[in-house]
Amino acid sequence: MPAELDPERGARIVMALLHGFVLQRVAFGLDDTDGFIQDVRVLFAGVGNRRRH
Repeated sequence: MPAELDPERGARIVMALLHGFVLQRVAFGLDDTDGFIQDVRVLFAGVGNRRRH
């Protein structure tokens, strides 16, 4: 976890992703966990590098 990320906020993000994964698995039969992980990485690529206004 990046040092600049508050641990509580980081935990909320992890839990949100976990809940989303479980929902996808139950509702849609997700069995490609590697693909799911890659999709999450692509979605969030560079997010931590954006400047806040």
